[in-house]
Amino acid sequence: MTGPAIHRAAGRLHGKTAVVTEAGAGVGRAIALRFAAEGAQLILLSRTPAAAAETRRRLDPPQPDAVVLSCPRGDEDSWRGLAAEIDARLRGGIDILVTVADRAPEAPLRDLDFVDFDRACRETLEEAFLAVKHLSPSLQRRGGGAVVTVAPDARGSAAQCALAGGVALMSKALALEFAPPPAVRVNCLQVAPAATAEDQAAAAALVLHMASGETSYMTGVVVEAPDGRGDRNRPNPRR
Repeated sequence: MTGPAIHRAAGRLHGKTAVVTEAGAGVGRAIALRFAAEGAQLILLSRTPAAAAETRRRLDPPQPDAVVLSCPRGDEDSWRGLAAEIDARLRGGIDILVTVADRAPEAPLRDLDFVDFDRACRETLEEAFLAVKHLSPSLQRRGGGAVVTVAPDARGSAAQCALAGGVALMSKALALEFAPPPAVRVNCLQVAPAATAEDQAAAAALVLHMASGETSYMTGVVVEAPDGRGDRNRPNPRR
């Protein structure tokens, strides 16, 4: 006689399709792993697709059919083409978009080369802008969904605070723009650029909460992720 069948409980994102940018490392990888554990079907974007493929290898439960695509580098035509490719693969659209752009120069203003600041703007603010602009129609075709922008926190250098503020305020404006049906909720999570593995896991848990149906009432909110080191060792200019 065989025993009763054991079924894995459906996760909080069961039946949802999610796009995660910068999924090859750091916070992006932590989010992808947590989403997979909660039942989401994933599309993994990265500037280094081999790194995103490694994230796919680590997914549990396994998702050998998770899509891995190269993340464009600030080129609008490339983002337009990426959106068309995702639409062609999925047909029905996506439910969740997570844009991860948590890197920022930490050098003081007097020591920061403008070239480095300009590159950080392209990799943070511009990437979030282009990702939401070109992938939000897929969310709307699905009948609405959730966007979570992940940005640097505003507790570091002038450049880091500028990028944090840019992504946060853009997210608030987009929440209003996307409020009419089919509504797309837009929220922002700010994280420490040099987050530890424990901090990354905590950030991923927050992104999961913000993207899930549990927070269907929540849009236009900016949340600062806890940083085990920051509260003790780094001043917060907003305090």
